[in-house]
Amino acid sequence: MQSNKDLTKKILGFCRQIAGSNPIMGVCICGFTALEASSKKVDVEVLVVIRDFQPRIMVYVKPLNRYNLIVSAVDQWVFEKDVERAFIGEVVAEKIAFYYQPIMGEEYFEEHEIKVKKRIICELLETLILEFPELSREFLIEPKYFLYETMMRRAKLFPPLTYSFLNMLQKGKTEAIMRGYKRALEELEEEEIIEFSGEYVQISEKLIEKTRRKKIRIPAFFKNFQKAFFAYTLGILPKTANVFLQYREKLLKPDWDKNEEELVFRLENPRKHIYVHTSLGMLPLSDRTGIEDFVKKIVSNKTGLHMEIKEIGGILNDVYLITLKEDGQERKIVVKRFMDWQSFKWFSLALWTLGTQSFAVHGRSRLEKEYALNKFLQSKRISVPRILHVSLKERLIFREYVEGEKVTEVVRRIFKAKRKSEVARELEIIRKIGRKMAHIHELGVSLGDTKPENILISNGEVLFLDLEQASRNGNQPWDIAEFLYYAGHCASLTTNIRTVTWLTQAFIEGYLEAGGELQNVEKAASPLYTKVFSIFTLPHVIFKISSLCKKLAKQEGKSRGES
Repeated sequence: MQSNKDLTKKILGFCRQIAGSNPIMGVCICGFTALEASSKKVDVEVLVVIRDFQPRIMVYVKPLNRYNLIVSAVDQWVFEKDVERAFIGEVVAEKIAFYYQPIMGEEYFEEHEIKVKKRIICELLETLILEFPELSREFLIEPKYFLYETMMRRAKLFPPLTYSFLNMLQKGKTEAIMRGYKRALEELEEEEIIEFSGEYVQISEKLIEKTRRKKIRIPAFFKNFQKAFFAYTLGILPKTANVFLQYREKLLKPDWDKNEEELVFRLENPRKHIYVHTSLGMLPLSDRTGIEDFVKKIVSNKTGLHMEIKEIGGILNDVYLITLKEDGQERKIVVKRFMDWQSFKWFSLALWTLGTQSFAVHGRSRLEKEYALNKFLQSKRISVPRILHVSLKERLIFREYVEGEKVTEVVRRIFKAKRKSEVARELEIIRKIGRKMAHIHELGVSLGDTKPENILISNGEVLFLDLEQASRNGNQPWDIAEFLYYAGHCASLTTNIRTVTWLTQAFIEGYLEAGGELQNVEKAASPLYTKVFSIFTLPHVIFKISSLCKKLAKQEGKSRGES
């Protein structure tokens, strides 16, 4: 300990007086005064853990010459339960979560510091999983995130704490606090809660699945309220409030004398330390890049650059095409802005699909699905347009523009054909789409929006362009139903029904050849799905597609030896 021997003697003497004949497990200086304990300018906060202490928790004040000792005495059992599961809202466990100076029981405090930091890390990771169900799989997290996020949450709950945190960082105590976090992360890696990717932390699939299966989830704001409630009712907050005031008035620089709520935002933004991968490099979650900012990042400063931004559609999102021309070279980038769906169009869509398919409504949720599933499929060697940049704050995704033909045009040519031989190439494309969808379904992914207009044929490759409704373990029969019945929408009263048969057969055969699930095809034929598309696809077309799905699934079932 760095404070003088006289102060140490007084602290230990007072703690023994409080403990009486009960054994003391540990004593430490904590809170604001762990930084300034030897200055004797402010009251000194102390935590003492006592075995079989009655009452279970109590705050004592001992006046000294120019300051007071404020001692939080806690029973060992209560302290350890607060460390393990925030038994009393982390009121005492929190005191060893930041910088503290052990006077007695150093090993005891170190052991429990690691335990409380393991729990803090798990809680923060669970919050990220719930906030970003898909994107969290892609996060690369710097260990400092856990410290800065904990500081930010405590400071927002009780703004005067900001003074201590800023001073703590200025005095170079970050490494001392981070030692406990690093040891906690090493243990969590052994428990398969996290994985290390170089210097970064990644959330394990084990924790993601465990978090998503939880039935009872306590919101973060309720946990914060719980902390404040316990701190006040147990008498700790009122007594330490004076220390905050002393600290601000006697020790802090004049330029810190400002509105405490505003001061909170001088702390490091924790999300600067969470990254996602894009084709242009690592990107922090805090990024606020807009369209013009993005263009400035990727182009040179040459005067010959010509830029054009054109809106290219989007009913439920804003979609733009950026065209950059420089020195005879042209580059195109697609930008999608994800809006929250609150319009009548969204209401109509929800009404049509009620009981059949659910949709992600919030813009940020759809953005993270598009990004995360794009990265996942790319990692499995499935061709998807490359994402160049993503801005969660601005709800923007920038992706490469891919030249090609929309499958809608392929479908129209099939429906206009008089003989099957005329559209052999087109039917092979449809068969290829069926195979591609089966491969994606085999990976446990449902695409969510498989209208032919969202599928592109580029250099012979099939690309699914719109993944904002994609999900893991989702509604795979919907993918089949939407593709086929939406394709049927291109058929008119004069369309020869044989062409609908050719298209449906090619798709289903491709899907089943690639190992697609029979039950997905069978379900796509059911009234649960056909009713959704009956509004805009001719009844006899829907009936033909549905009948063929049943027939082909039955034939394949027999060939596979299934009943």
